[in-house]
Amino acid sequence: MNIDRTLLQLFDHNELMVARFLSIFKEQMPLQMFDLQKAIEQSDYEMAAITAHGLKTQCRYVGLDELAQRFAQIEQFPGSAQVPEWIEQLEGEVREILTHLD
Repeated sequence: MNIDRTLLQLFDHNELMVARFLSIFKEQMPLQMFDLQKAIEQSDYEMAAITAHGLKTQCRYVGLDELAQRFAQIEQFPGSAQVPEWIEQLEGEVREILTHLD
């Protein structure tokens, strides 16, 4: 996976820090996706929006702009009837991305 320049610039081209960030990203992303799903199931739309915001930001750091845009949709419309479907689609894509992230 190509690392977005934003992430390299954020860590002043320190490859060790970039690798550390990506490791944390890979570890935390499934947990945050679980938290997002749980918030939606519990109709805690404020928490869902906060969680989606964090996921959006992290995706942008690593150059996953399409995913970031979709998390932005959830952030803006956490109570939408479409959100469970969106999350299901995102979970599959996130799993695929994380398997290729090294």
